Amino acid sequence: GKKIMQIAKQALNYISRKRVKTLLVFLILTLISTALTSSFSIMGTTNNIEKKIYDASNTGFTITSKTLERPLSLKTAEKLLENKEISKFNFKYDALASLTDKTVVKKKQGVTRDNQNPVLNNLVAALGTSDSTLETTFASGVFKLEQGKPIRKGDKSKILIHEKLAKKNHLKVGDKLKLKGASLKDEDAKQLHEVEFEIAGIFSGKKEEKQTGLSSDATENTVYMDYESSQHLQGYKPADYKLSAAVYFVSNPNQIDKVINTVKKSKIDWKQTDLVKNSKAFEAVSSSVTSFKQIINVLTFSIIIGSIIVLSLILMFWLRERIYEIGVLLSLGISKAMIISQFILELVIISVFSMALASISGSYISTMVFKGFIKGGQQQDSSSAIFENIVPHLHTSTILMTYGILLIIILLAVVGSSSIILHKKPKDILTDIS
Repeated sequence: GKKIMQIAKQALNYISRKRVKTLLVFLILTLISTALTSSFSIMGTTNNIEKKIYDASNTGFTITSKTLERPLSLKTAEKLLENKEISKFNFKYDALASLTDKTVVKKKQGVTRDNQNPVLNNLVAALGTSDSTLETTFASGVFKLEQGKPIRKGDKSKILIHEKLAKKNHLKVGDKLKLKGASLKDEDAKQLHEVEFEIAGIFSGKKEEKQTGLSSDATENTVYMDYESSQHLQGYKPADYKLSAAVYFVSNPNQIDKVINTVKKSKIDWKQTDLVKNSKAFEAVSSSVTSFKQIINVLTFSIIIGSIIVLSLILMFWLRERIYEIGVLLSLGISKAMIISQFILELVIISVFSMALASISGSYISTMVFKGFIKGGQQQDSSSAIFENIVPHLHTSTILMTYGILLIIILLAVVGSSSIILHKKPKDILTDIS
């Protein structure tokens, strides 16, 4: 106990006596800790972005039937949900329906149909979905829900309509709307079942349009409804429910190929069924995040190595001038371990103040570096949006981790630089001086 007090007293004495030296070491330690703090802070942020991309990328696969005449059955699609890696799914059914008590938005088309069957007069594209937020049009921002709520699993007789269709028919969220399923086989168009919907939401936007001469080609005449209602319109019984496509999303995009291999082994008639992987969005953004991460990792590693070297060199000079002091202490019978402890303690005391300053400057610098990377970066695609709204935050854990590493650097530097002097005998050290 007494010895420790003595070391602490000597350390404090030395720091307060040698002001210029103390200041120099303080500045160097502050630089090192600022550089480390900002690197770790950016590292943590980049990992967060990666998690965001995982959640937003909607990486997965789609299965569809190879022929329109034989759509997928709901039973087939549900079989695949047993796979634990699948986190979300969207069952889709694309159909046509006519508005029974409202009118479609009229648009000029390049194609006109002769003697059109009256069934085709008020057609809308009736798209069944089990979750409209997972529809590519909404997820990518082509369509934006302006009012109301999206269609989610378990919704019944709910519909989303375009703002222009709503305006034309003076409709608002909560209003009712009747549709009658329509089927278009060759020239024969016939009406199927009628369903009354409640308008759950109104969306805006414009998608690419086909030109076949039908009013259902127009964006404004596109409606989204819950999957089950799309089946009622067609008059299907629950045992015969059909799908145009089933889209599955995996929780970990890196596992996509493994999941697809497992899926391909399931008992599905693959002669009739196509499987397509959707991971383009994830791959594009993920590669820019990966390269960003590598740069930051190299930077951090270089800072650590550089810090050890710089600190060791400075300590060598520092110790050269203290040879006399070391010799005296050794001849007084003070152990080498005690002397090294004093040197370490001196630096630790200074480092506490450095770290306090670094935790302020580190957050400022990490934000600057991060923004600079993005501005000068390759991210001119959809990924820039993910990066842009993110600011690195300095968490307490980052500060503690940086301080831990700073202490290790101090320890290595002191032990490394002291060992050169301390392996001599006290007598030799004192004769060296005289």
